[in-house]
Amino acid sequence: MLERLLERYVGRHESDLPGVLAQQAEHTLRRLFNLAVEWGKVTTILPRVRLLGGENHRERALSFEEERKYLEAASDLGRQLADAYARALQGIRAVKRGEQPRQPDAYLLRDVATLLIDCALRPEECFRLKWQDSIRDGAIAIHTGKGRGSRRRIPASKRVLDILEMRRAAATSEWVFPAPTKSGHIEGSTLKKQQAAALTASGVAPFVLYTFRHTCITRWAKHMDPFTLHVLAGHTDMNTTKRYVHPSEADIREAMEKVKVGLEKGAATVPSVPLAVA
Repeated sequence: MLERLLERYVGRHESDLPGVLAQQAEHTLRRLFNLAVEWGKVTTILPRVRLLGGENHRERALSFEEERKYLEAASDLGRQLADAYARALQGIRAVKRGEQPRQPDAYLLRDVATLLIDCALRPEECFRLKWQDSIRDGAIAIHTGKGRGSRRRIPASKRVLDILEMRRAAATSEWVFPAPTKSGHIEGSTLKKQQAAALTASGVAPFVLYTFRHTCITRWAKHMDPFTLHVLAGHTDMNTTKRYVHPSEADIREAMEKVKVGLEKGAATVPSVPLAVA
């Protein structure tokens, strides 16, 4: 019954709505299904919602300069939130009325973005990290995910370890990124306003959080064999990993220059053959 309703829903939106709106509707439906499962509201396996063509491909990798500008903007936003909270503590409501302001997770966007871009995590994997079973021995452990390949351990970079150390020192929840949501941890909607503000402040062309995963895998591909890359990316099919690697024009020029040098070295070892004279 549910599958037939889903087919009617998707079919109606594909035919009646413009492409972008239909994609947004299907995103919403898929999110509803995922939350229903996560919150234990269903007793059967729900059908998988497949997005319309083009929406599930985020074919972009950030440059290091774009990353720098974005993280600087995210850090600036964090400082602004922290300063606003400090002022609120000295305000009339807090001092005279005893109404304590809610302390913001000021550097949440910066911290999440850093984990995503250094560890190639899916956003939902990052959101659901727990201190007890996800962070051990300098690595991030993913226990569940989209497919069989999702289970993996990813060695963390130094800056990720520094972030986790600071967050653990102030932790009051089992979640690495807690939030006042029904799940207890942050959701995709938690970061929307900060993400938009960071993009505006940084001047970086708009992108979604999933772009960080593409960026990380693209960078790893330059220094890692395909099998290890496939395992750390958490993919079941290696062909899927290929779609996450986006060489830039500079990467292509660099690769061709290496080919040119290699061919020239090889040609130098080949004895010259005199041209025949007619």
